[in-house]
Amino acid sequence: MKLNVEDKANEAFGHDVPLSRQAVDVLRAVRIMTGFRPWLFPNDRSWREPMSDAAISTMYKRMRAGAYKGRMVPHGWRAAFSTLMNEWAAEHGREGDRMIIDMILAHVPAGMSASEWAYNRARYLKRRRK
Repeated sequence: MKLNVEDKANEAFGHDVPLSRQAVDVLRAVRIMTGFRPWLFPNDRSWREPMSDAAISTMYKRMRAGAYKGRMVPHGWRAAFSTLMNEWAAEHGREGDRMIIDMILAHVPAGMSASEWAYNRARYLKRRRK
């Protein structure tokens, strides 16, 4: 989640992510492969550290002999999610979902002040699960 470094360990900035049963099954399988260590996706140099920010970018640069270099970056998944969900919301008369989409992306929704958003602890989990 996009936060200042000092806020990432703060429980008040928790970010619940509802996952499908299939996603949970995959994560459980990965957990078994990593030996129940502290990090689900450990650093390749030390299992005591998390995977680096650059690991996925590096993977895209090396995959298929560099076929994705300059075409795909990890941050692109945020843009893809936003685009797909906003198109779906518009097609289904769910323009109110914009606020939830922004919340999932850790953005302050349009028309809402940063301080108002900071105090809003609603998770909207029922709608996000759908």
